Amino acid sequence: MRVPLAGGSRSRVPPAAALYPAVVIPVMTQHYAMLQRNLLYTGVTRGKRLVVLVGQKKAVAIAVRNVSGRRRWSKLSERLATKTSMSTDHRRLE
Repeated sequence: MRVPLAGGSRSRVPPAAALYPAVVIPVMTQHYAMLQRNLLYTGVTRGKRLVVLVGQKKAVAIAVRNVSGRRRWSKLSERLATKTSMSTDHRRLE
């Protein structure tokens, strides 16, 4: 689907449940309004092979605890635990 933008240019809008090979999610306490479990869950589940959370552990903890709005039954904590254990196997390049 193409959506007309100002100036006559066009942009492709991805499907709502699109998967991407890699997803990088910035998670900072400065973005407090965006630290919601459902938003973090959506980002984590969009990564097909690789999901990287960049930022602060405190911000991730706030997002995981912040269940605003309707209750959603997800396995976010298990997904994060699995991905975290996988990421500790890599070696840092310097």
